[in-house]
Amino acid sequence: NYTEVKPHKKSKYFYFLLGLIVFHVISNITWIILNNQPPTWDAALHTVLSLKIYELPSSFLKASSYYPPFVHLIGALLVFIFSYSVKAIQFTGTLFLVTALIFIYLYSKELFKSEKIAFFSSFFFSFFLTIYEQSRYHMLDIPLTAMVFGSLYFLEKSRNLKERKFSILFFIFIGLATTTKWYALIFIFVPVVFKLIELFKEKIDFKRVIKNISWGLLAFLILTLPWYIANLEP
Repeated sequence: NYTEVKPHKKSKYFYFLLGLIVFHVISNITWIILNNQPPTWDAALHTVLSLKIYELPSSFLKASSYYPPFVHLIGALLVFIFSYSVKAIQFTGTLFLVTALIFIYLYSKELFKSEKIAFFSSFFFSFFLTIYEQSRYHMLDIPLTAMVFGSLYFLEKSRNLKERKFSILFFIFIGLATTTKWYALIFIFVPVVFKLIELFKEKIDFKRVIKNISWGLLAFLILTLPWYIANLEP
């Protein structure tokens, strides 16, 4: 007997999240277009680094010996796609805010098994005054937050590093976080410790987990080592 499989119906909170994202994208684009004040302080420095990479792409590993280059590369890419302007680079804040909202939603949903909690976690995060303001600038804190939540989501999906695909994605996002700010591992350390404790309490095939960790570490090192080696003190 043929049984028709109905497609999974999206929750209303999924559409609420889409609406939230559309609101912030339109709001930020409007603000960036209308605002003619040049960036200051850290935002100005990060903007200069992105322009430096755009003008001389081969120097991206040496653009800064303190700030890793991931977000600056994205800023340079936006200049290449749109125009040689500060406003184009400022859109990185919006891109990473959207990424953060998606991963906060997914991670909260995975933890609490509630799309309502997941949506409101993203909603309240997006309207914190600092987040709302910083999402309009070329800064590193929101990108770092997005990468950390991405790594935590994939850590949760990996079932304590037993699922290879999600384990590797976990390490990739740790790598992206570490190439956003070098001290990113501090924010991931405690959740990883708890997951390792859970892992050792289970009766599992540790060879499989070690293999997943090895592949993940390889991906992490490919992402992070070039910048760190290039900027080691002689």
